[in-house]
Amino acid sequence: MSNKGHSEDYFGNERDFWWNKDYFDLLAKRWELSKYSKILDVGCGRCHWSKLISNYLKQPAEVYAMDYDPKWANGDDIIREYFAKNNVTVNFMQGNAEELPFQDNHFDVVTCQTVLIHLKNPIIALKEMKRVLKKDGILICAEPSNIAGALIKDSLIDNESIEETLKSVKYHLIYEKGKKLLGEGDNSIGDLLPGLFAKVGLDEIRVYLSDKATPMFPPYDSDEEIALLNTLKEWIENDEGQFDYHQALSYFMAVDKSNSNIDFFNEQFQKNKERMKEQLKYIKNWNFYTGGAYVMYVISAKKIE
Repeated sequence: MSNKGHSEDYFGNERDFWWNKDYFDLLAKRWELSKYSKILDVGCGRCHWSKLISNYLKQPAEVYAMDYDPKWANGDDIIREYFAKNNVTVNFMQGNAEELPFQDNHFDVVTCQTVLIHLKNPIIALKEMKRVLKKDGILICAEPSNIAGALIKDSLIDNESIEETLKSVKYHLIYEKGKKLLGEGDNSIGDLLPGLFAKVGLDEIRVYLSDKATPMFPPYDSDEEIALLNTLKEWIENDEGQFDYHQALSYFMAVDKSNSNIDFFNEQFQKNKERMKEQLKYIKNWNFYTGGAYVMYVISAKKIE
């Protein structure tokens, strides 16, 4: 039985490169984060997100790092030391995003990063986040549109036929739909999030896109590229992340219980895995390159009432 925490396959070192500092400096200024000192990080994982935000808070600051998974809810000394060096008190705890264990009007800032994509009822979680937010406090959510990545080109697939590209897009659409049908969340919820903010009665809704991309090109020697390559190798070698066969198969079966798409699934799953191996060969020969665009929304709103 695996001892991994939720989403651990996606917590590699490349996650430290998700945001450009100068862009986040601008967001912090727009949000006036220096006015706030008490925040709740919902679904904190390894606190990549709250560590980043805490750098802009009014000092001394206090972070409540909450996760339903005991592994992350316990925190660790490395994370505690990071916060301590920055004059931030961190409180680790276990809790459910859809039933937050806090009183009303408790936090200056409530936030999450790639958490709503995993929830069966994200609107319930948003209502809870609003509830525990102080009047005039700010809610900040960073959530992606992952399906957009199915059409990002690279040198390996540049000359792929239209039919093969459509098969790849179909595979990713079924994967996302099945995940949602099983109650495990919507991988592209960022597209819908502004409307959900409005539904729960938040005000001053602002919608931004991260300016970050993950380009790869020879000689592949940046710290970010090295971290990304290490993660891809681990996924391939250990059947992790998008190469978890049983997880992917469960999503396809949720969409098509008759299994009429099983041959298509097996063909595309194996093709995606072989394509990643081929990508590593291209990199070895300095023939792989891509702009590495992806869509990450950053959406904020105020609680006026």
